[in-house]
Formats: sequence, structure tokens, C-alpha cells
Amino acid sequence: MREEVIASSCGMSTSHFRAVFKRETGLTVRDFIIQTRLVAAAHLLKNTDNSVMNIALESGFGQVSCFNRSFLKAFGQTPTVFRKKSRV
Repeated sequence: MREEVIASSCGMSTSHFRAVFKRETGLTVRDFIIQTRLVAAAHLLKNTDNSVMNIALESGFGQVSCFNRSFLKAFGQTPTVFRKKSRV
């Protein structure tokens, strides 16, 4: 969902919504969405045998390469390494 739609449904301008969201969460809307997707992906990596590609797509990432870069940045390891270590 776009920020403008969320802001409107809250009765706020987009810029005010962004400011309030950042103040309350410490994250931009974009960063919050990415973080939420990565946490969901980490759960799927730990608890399913779905391929990394399917998990990337299920988690809302359009490209596996983008997912891999984001996951590495957030968790300090690739999704494949994370999966192997979480199943020891």
C-alpha cells in the first residue's frame, strides 16, 4: 500500500504521516516495510524448506538479488548461510 493511501486513511497529509511514523517507530515507512519483510523471510528460512527464491517472492521482494543484499545487510549473512546455521 502506498504511503499516500495510508496517510489519507489516517486523516493526515503524507509528509505529516511520514514524520509521525518516523518519530514513533524510529524508521522510515520504507525501512519498516523492508525490516518486516526480512523478519518474515527469516522465519520462513528457519521453518520451511521453501527455496530462497520462493521466500524472497513470498516476502515481497521482486528480485532475489535485492532480497539477498537486503538480508545480508540486516543479518550479516546470506539467506542460505542463515538457514544452515539456524537448523544446527
